[in-house]
Amino acid sequence: MTLHTAPALHRGLTVLEMLSQTDSAVGFNQITESLSISKSSVARILSVLRERGYASREPQTGRYIPGPRMASLGQRTPLVDRMRDLGTPLLETLTEQTSNTSMLFYWNGEQIQALAKKTHPISIAMQLVGSLTEYLLSTPWGWIFYGSLSKENQSQIKKHSKSSSLGPVASAYLKAHIQQFPETGYMLDNQQFYTWVRRFAAPVYDHQQQLVGAIALGGNTLTIPDTQLHTIGQQVKNHALQLSHQLGYVAS
Repeated sequence: MTLHTAPALHRGLTVLEMLSQTDSAVGFNQITESLSISKSSVARILSVLRERGYASREPQTGRYIPGPRMASLGQRTPLVDRMRDLGTPLLETLTEQTSNTSMLFYWNGEQIQALAKKTHPISIAMQLVGSLTEYLLSTPWGWIFYGSLSKENQSQIKKHSKSSSLGPVASAYLKAHIQQFPETGYMLDNQQFYTWVRRFAAPVYDHQQQLVGAIALGGNTLTIPDTQLHTIGQQVKNHALQLSHQLGYVAS
């Protein structure tokens, strides 16, 4: 029998390895039964892994999948890898067509991870690739993910947001765009947070029609003039739809 000088660490790594090697989501009971670890220990381990971004729960099933930070350990997260591989050429095309910076984001139902970026020299920098955030209210891609949540979860996010309030103007703007989103297919931040800065985002879906990410584009009022707002929004939407189709998405 092998004796472990750090049994808690051993159990945590065992759960982490199971998540990294599975091809599908796993349930709580499946983890405890397969690894012969007590339910209380597994619950604590999963709580820490989720908090640190190494595990996530599927909103629909409650089952566990690798989190966005799993890739930083050298482990494979198939959907993230596939999104990055397929999405990067689309970002290059979108940036070339619009002369603006484009990005790809992954959404696991809890956190946003920046997967890839194509910067244009006359446009804005946008987020760092690899960055993680749970804050949804200050970006158009965050608005897409926020709009997909239940009313209860939306209320919790507003309650625990970094700012006490978006303010009446920004709140009204967000509400209006969420209502218009089914018709337009994209979100637009038209200088709501930064003067001169305009940002778009459109959703990316997988083969199960689940929202898994977004393609975004950012620029300024010179690179995105008033006359081009709808045109560029449609370009972002079309590139996101291309990626969705490559991931197996078929609209119902």
